[in-house]
Amino acid sequence: MLALKMSEFLGHKVHFQYPIDVIDGFTVFVVVRHPITRFLSAYNFAMSKKTYWHDRDRNPFPQYDLLKDMTMHDIIDSLLEDEFKVITHSGWRHQYPFMFDKYDKLCVDYVLKQENLQNDFDAMMDDIGMERIQLPNSNVSDLVIDKIEDESLIAKIKDFYKKDYTLLGYA
Repeated sequence: MLALKMSEFLGHKVHFQYPIDVIDGFTVFVVVRHPITRFLSAYNFAMSKKTYWHDRDRNPFPQYDLLKDMTMHDIIDSLLEDEFKVITHSGWRHQYPFMFDKYDKLCVDYVLKQENLQNDFDAMMDDIGMERIQLPNSNVSDLVIDKIEDESLIAKIKDFYKKDYTLLGYA
């Protein structure tokens, strides 16, 4: 049996590092985020030279200098136009490739939604027969979709992330 540390499975790269047969035998779950709040979070992250993950002087956000003067419309227009040729950070990428194969077949056991994380996690734990635990909250954001009043921006975000909306069941 292949022995892997749990730390090897944390982060955005599991899908790309491990073929699906390597994780067979494990209960595999992913946490997804509503595409609009994910976009807002990526935007706020990109506009901050210093973040939870990046130091202002030694390790600023990748592409900070490129994005710092761009509006949300500029960024989504760039993504719609060239899909990651200019804006390359993984925070802007679609979520579905991390859990669906090229035929849109789900390759994980559970998809948990960040906006309902504790309830989704509890349901998964019940389903697999494990004791429920209270999940910690860290790096919490107060981003709310209802705060965006720009319908054209919302329409562009929905267009860009349309496959996330469809496959992940967002309305």
